[in-house]
Amino acid sequence: VLDAPVPEGAHRVTVRVVSDPVPDRDSMRAVVVPLALDGVEWAGPALVARGELGEIRAGQVAELSGRTTKRPFTVRGDAIAGTIDARSVTVVSGSSMLAGAANAVRDRVADTIEPWRSSSAALVAGFLIGDTRMVADADLDAMRRSGLSHYVAVSGSNVALFLAAWWLLSGPLALSVRRRSVIGLVGLVLFVAITRAEPSVVRASTMAALVLIGRATAMPIDGWAALGGAVVLLLAVDGSLVGDIGFQLSVAATIGVMAGMRLFRDRTPRWLWAALGASISAQAAVTPFLLAHFGAMPLVSPLANVVTAPLVTAATAVGMSAVVTGLPALSMLAEWVAGIVLAVSHLGAAWPQLGLAGVALVAAAAGLAMTRARPLVAAVCAALAVALIVPLPPPTVPTMTVLDVGQGDAVLVTEPGGFTVLVDTGPDPVVLRRALDRHRVRRIDLLIVTHGDVDHVGGLEGVPSVETVWVPEHTELPDVEAWATQIGARWRRVEIGTTVAAGELTIEVMGPARRYASDNDGSVVIQLSVVDGPTVLLAGDVERVAQRDLPLLDPDVVLVPHHGAATSDMAWLSGLDIGLALISAGRDNPYGHPATVTLEAIGDVPVCRTDLHGDLVVVLATPSALPCDGD
Repeated sequence: VLDAPVPEGAHRVTVRVVSDPVPDRDSMRAVVVPLALDGVEWAGPALVARGELGEIRAGQVAELSGRTTKRPFTVRGDAIAGTIDARSVTVVSGSSMLAGAANAVRDRVADTIEPWRSSSAALVAGFLIGDTRMVADADLDAMRRSGLSHYVAVSGSNVALFLAAWWLLSGPLALSVRRRSVIGLVGLVLFVAITRAEPSVVRASTMAALVLIGRATAMPIDGWAALGGAVVLLLAVDGSLVGDIGFQLSVAATIGVMAGMRLFRDRTPRWLWAALGASISAQAAVTPFLLAHFGAMPLVSPLANVVTAPLVTAATAVGMSAVVTGLPALSMLAEWVAGIVLAVSHLGAAWPQLGLAGVALVAAAAGLAMTRARPLVAAVCAALAVALIVPLPPPTVPTMTVLDVGQGDAVLVTEPGGFTVLVDTGPDPVVLRRALDRHRVRRIDLLIVTHGDVDHVGGLEGVPSVETVWVPEHTELPDVEAWATQIGARWRRVEIGTTVAAGELTIEVMGPARRYASDNDGSVVIQLSVVDGPTVLLAGDVERVAQRDLPLLDPDVVLVPHHGAATSDMAWLSGLDIGLALISAGRDNPYGHPATVTLEAIGDVPVCRTDLHGDLVVVLATPSALPCDGD
């Protein structure tokens, strides 16, 4: 999908709407799949439509008139080939009767819960129907990092609660076992449509359907048979599900829960040990998939699940009651309970994540300890696992790391006293958080936002706790300022000469000199200097005009502006007497960064690149010794 061709320019595109529109700054966005281009059939790749999308809904066919652009990226893991900025939107065909009923239920949930009001309300919508459109990326990442993300991936418990409400509403029609089963099957079809047929809910609903069919035909089916039958049936219908992470985790977690319910069956209180056994077993079952897809597993997941499971059930049940009755008090109660779950997720997200080595050591220690075969070896394994997850002490010398965040910039600076600086956030909050996790960073003292482009500020919600935020003097960044205010951070607009010192490290603002027509030229330009050490120039995306306005600079290291694009004044760039050039760019990016002409201007100076070397770690010791290690 990322490499698929997208005709650029003004076009009329007929599309099938894949996702419901969500707010996108001052407009809306939705994922669409093209069906025709300017009246000619075109089975194109997935695009993101932006603009005033009106009342279009998932499942509809619409005609969008606007400008298409080839721009590969991902939206919460889904590959997107480009965008279409829609000037006009016309619905060509409406939803089916089933889709219309599902949309009506989703509208009822939205009108009752009002997920845009708060993070907690958005989470209730996720519990009820898997609608996470209003849940912030940072909250979703906290749920994942604490092992709670399955609560917003609708599954078995949601299906059970929905069926209970469905049967209650159906009243006398569901009195007999056979009628109850038939009505339940109808409800399951509707529920799958309401939740947009996510793999986890399809798996859970198929299992429930097999159980209901067994009851209706007086041929009972146990849980294991229902799970096996559901998996075989779904893979026979759609073999691509085998590679879907949601389907993999759903099946694995279900196996773990069913196996773990009896893990501690002889201990009391039974309800607590059953919940703990199910949580531990489910975590063990999904761990291989978490390691394969994310490279880590949450250390605190079993405990977090035991604490939050009854809360999620309560929030879901109360939320369903609010949707049915329309009582605001119930909606507020569900939101309050969900707020506790959200707080637990953020608390759990701060705990370390275990990588493959840590998981192996913990498993070895647990196995050896349980068998009592080699207690000393078990203790050593446990100690090594702890060593892998505890935060690293501050470096003994100032260190700068250009984080590999894809096509964007994020630069981490640390000094021996523990003062930590982050310059820009890259494009994706989840990618940024993982990058900071690699270096075991838990807090940021100073965040510097050079300018408002998404590849420099899109990862904002992935920043952990931050004390101070710097923004450009001449550029309005209301979203950044509002975010800083919301999290309780101090923010200020910085001008030339603004300085902060920490230990041997000094950070000074060198630009912008004035207001520019180009946002890139309005980037904050930073010079890092170390006592008896090198100086480093971080210039955001400044281009020719702003570069010529900069004071005479003599850095030892430079992060080449604008990811090495051909927008620099090559005379200015080649005139810098530097010993090391750094470039932050995404692998196989569609912009051709870094440009050949830029690399030629740098000349024989050593170049380190994130697209080739990963994280770039520069030890700011002496100008004559500037090691740059690519992780």
